[in-house]
Amino acid sequence: MKTKAFTFIELLIVVSIIAILSSILVHGAKERRADAEFKKVLGYATEIKGRLGHSLIA
Repeated sequence: MKTKAFTFIELLIVVSIIAILSSILVHGAKERRADAEFKKVLGYATEIKGRLGHSLIA
Protein backbone atom coordinates (compact mmCIF):
# COMPACT_ATOMS: atom_id res chain seq x y z
CA MET A 1 0.00 0.00 0.00
CA LYS A 2 1.37 3.36 -1.04
CA THR A 3 1.09 6.14 1.55
CA LYS A 4 1.06 9.79 0.63
CA ALA A 5 3.41 12.06 2.52
CA PHE A 6 5.12 15.38 2.11
CA THR A 7 8.57 15.36 0.61
CA PHE A 8 11.50 17.01 2.33
CA ILE A 9 11.62 19.76 -0.31
CA GLU A 10 7.95 20.61 0.20
CA LEU A 11 8.49 20.91 3.94
CA LEU A 12 11.53 23.14 3.41
CA ILE A 13 9.54 25.41 1.11
CA VAL A 14 6.70 25.75 3.62
CA VAL A 15 9.10 26.47 6.49
CA SER A 16 10.95 29.09 4.43
CA ILE A 17 7.69 30.82 3.47
CA ILE A 18 6.64 30.92 7.13
CA ALA A 19 10.06 32.32 8.11
CA ILE A 20 9.85 35.07 5.49
CA LEU A 21 6.33 36.08 6.51
CA SER A 22 7.21 36.13 10.21
CA SER A 23 10.30 38.27 9.59
CA ILE A 24 8.15 40.77 7.70
CA LEU A 25 5.68 40.90 10.59
CA VAL A 26 8.40 41.34 13.20
CA HIS A 27 10.02 44.15 11.21
CA GLY A 28 6.66 45.91 10.86
CA ALA A 29 5.97 45.56 14.57
CA LYS A 30 9.32 47.14 15.43
CA GLU A 31 8.57 50.11 13.18
CA ARG A 32 5.12 50.59 14.72
CA ARG A 33 6.57 50.41 18.23
CA ALA A 34 9.22 53.03 17.40
CA ASP A 35 6.57 55.28 15.84
CA ALA A 36 4.32 54.93 18.89
CA GLU A 37 7.21 55.75 21.22
CA PHE A 38 8.04 58.86 19.16
CA LYS A 39 4.42 60.02 19.31
CA LYS A 40 4.38 59.45 23.07
CA VAL A 41 7.49 61.60 23.55
CA LEU A 42 6.07 64.25 21.24
CA GLY A 43 2.88 64.29 23.33
CA TYR A 44 4.89 64.76 26.52
CA ALA A 45 6.85 67.59 24.91
CA THR A 46 3.65 69.31 23.80
CA GLU A 47 2.19 68.97 27.30
CA ILE A 48 5.31 70.43 28.91
CA LYS A 49 5.35 73.28 26.39
CA GLY A 50 1.71 74.03 27.18
CA ARG A 51 2.26 73.97 30.95
CA LEU A 52 5.33 76.19 30.72
CA GLY A 53 3.47 78.60 28.49
CA HIS A 54 0.55 78.83 30.92
CA SER A 55 2.86 79.38 33.89
CA LEU A 56 4.74 82.13 32.06
CA ILE A 57 1.51 83.93 31.14
CA ALA A 58 -0.14 83.63 34.58
